[in-house]
Amino acid sequence: MDRITAPRETLSAQPALAGVAILVMAVVIPTALALGLHAELRLEAPTVQWWPSWLKLPRRQTAYESTPTAWDKAAPRQGDKWIRISLPNGQRVGGWMSGASLVSTYPQPRDVFIQEQFPPQASSK
Repeated sequence: MDRITAPRETLSAQPALAGVAILVMAVVIPTALALGLHAELRLEAPTVQWWPSWLKLPRRQTAYESTPTAWDKAAPRQGDKWIRISLPNGQRVGGWMSGASLVSTYPQPRDVFIQEQFPPQASSK
């Protein structure tokens, strides 16, 4: 009961206790509340070889994508499909994109090799 009736003497006698209390109230509790309310965490194992795959760490989900452009992200993933490309001069080229077709990505400029090209029809826009 002596600590409650004389808080100044207790703090001056035990400054480490005051430091821990301030650290917990000013840093630990607000950080835990912010993470709990706003962080979107997922459990994931680190990509280092020596890390056990069953031991997962919380990782933050972000909207940041390290791919330089949308073209660099989407172009290599295109499978067998019909495509139509607008050229800088306004002309359109179309064709069948499949395994023998190629696309370039960063750091090279955009370039497409369409396996089977078809000339644009007059009515296509």
